[in-house]
Amino acid sequence: MKVAIDELKLVSTFGANTGEEGKLSLSGLWLQGSGFGNDGSLVEVQGMAAEITALPSCIVSWIPKS
Repeated sequence: MKVAIDELKLVSTFGANTGEEGKLSLSGLWLQGSGFGNDGSLVEVQGMAAEITALPSCIVSWIPKS
C-alpha cells in the first residue's frame, strides 16, 4: 500500500489479535493510577487495589481517513 502518512489515521483496540496483515500487537503494557474494566473502559482505583495494572494486548493499525 503506497499511501502518504497524512492520508492515514492510527486506530487501536484492546483484545485478541486476529492475525490480519498490517496490524501490530503490543503486549507488556502497564497502566498506572486507574484500572481497566471488563468492558474496556477506564475505572477508578479503589482502596487497596494495585496502583499498576497489566493491560491486555493492544492492537494498532494505520487505516485510510475516509
